[in-house]
Amino acid sequence: MLKNPNLLLMFNKKKILFFSIPFLIFFIVYINNTILKKETTTFNEKLIPISNSSSNCTTVDDDETCISILNEKSKYNLVWFGNSQLMMINEKKENEKTAPELLRNDFDVKKLNVVGFSHPNMSLKEYYILLNYLLSKKIKIDYLILGLCFDDLRESKVRDKFIEKYLSDDNTHNLIKKNKSEFNKNLQNNDIKIFNKSKIEDNFLFFKSEEKITSLLKEKFNYSDFSDNVQRNLEIIFYRIRNFIFNINPQSIRKVLPAAYRENINFLEEIIKLSKEKNITLINYIVPIRDDYKIPYEEKAYLKFKKSAELLTNKSGNYFFNLENSVSNKNYGSKKSTSVKKYNELDFMHFNYNGQIQLKDKIFEILNLIINDI
Repeated sequence: MLKNPNLLLMFNKKKILFFSIPFLIFFIVYINNTILKKETTTFNEKLIPISNSSSNCTTVDDDETCISILNEKSKYNLVWFGNSQLMMINEKKENEKTAPELLRNDFDVKKLNVVGFSHPNMSLKEYYILLNYLLSKKIKIDYLILGLCFDDLRESKVRDKFIEKYLSDDNTHNLIKKNKSEFNKNLQNNDIKIFNKSKIEDNFLFFKSEEKITSLLKEKFNYSDFSDNVQRNLEIIFYRIRNFIFNINPQSIRKVLPAAYRENINFLEEIIKLSKEKNITLINYIVPIRDDYKIPYEEKAYLKFKKSAELLTNKSGNYFFNLENSVSNKNYGSKKSTSVKKYNELDFMHFNYNGQIQLKDKIFEILNLIINDI
């Protein structure tokens, strides 16, 4: 018997979730095919459907567009890696652009060719994989900007499309294979079914629930047969229900997942080593976050992360900048609820067009300090 009332409530919610899955799938498929006439926008960083631009690629399928731009003749190539902060504009209006696009427009492309790769929740592990893929294509990279987001160090898995396209590429696989580090060995298996099976102790109950949901969708309901839009809508619903069950919201304190954190910090070191080997100048920055409300991180852990990133970067002779306060709080906004509740929630990570301009201006200032002939 469950005597604790909180555990009993959670148990009942989980039962409701399980039995409602078939009905939810039917409902989403029906809505998608009969009512919805346009893409659904959403709060969820993992699922934001953003229009891709030619110089800031936001999906694996579109990355080749940015790679083709990097093959154009230019004195310097600059690649900017980031998460959804670089691909989402709050309250977006027509013709507004993201920071990487704006930065590209500030330079003569014959002197500095700027291209962004901004995948949602991209971890340092996935940064490393994408960097190896670009290098395996013989792309000349002179400068690499990394947006370092503390929250993304909770990500230990690699998304399926990264495995299918990047890790399954023979040239990328061979390049990664040259690195004999212990963590790198885990990247040499490109079988999706076993690649992401967790062997670490970080699986809190709500992470396990998300894994079960994904597994159920993919294995029991021929998930991959649905259109991308249906898949996205299904995942949004389950993401909301999970957050409702475990009372997760944007102001919930993100606990550090020790094994995932260590792994990502290790891949930051690997990126630093690889950049040195390939004569790439690395520019690392702590991403902007609003601070007019309590930041949803464990304070000591966040401070440790910033100090570690600064130490590793400076020790290697590269450039480190803390840009967490570079965007004014007024330029952040709210977003749709991340639960089944209807009220809007604070958005700590995404800002409006003015915020994109502020971030771009800061990077522009940094580049003019580092590069003398652009």
